Amino acid sequence: MRQEIAEFADREGFTLLKSFMEWETTATSAFAALVDALQRTEARMVVPAMHRLGRLPGVRHALKELLERQTGAQVLVMHSGPGEES
Repeated sequence: MRQEIAEFADREGFTLLKSFMEWETTATSAFAALVDALQRTEARMVVPAMHRLGRLPGVRHALKELLERQTGAQVLVMHSGPGEES
């Protein structure tokens, strides 16, 4: 997955510097580290698909908007699912 994200970033004219993976046991620490990194830099966030942001569509879109508003980072979505915009 990291290679696919790096290739996507390269096509978009960016360089992948760091990746954050959430596992059920570390979900809050990975997310906190992601938010901290986005707030400290002029980075963009790439997610493979919107479903990676949450189980419910409304939560996914709300989290994407919150991340963009609170950190100033652009959230890029590699693949949109049916009925979802990136």
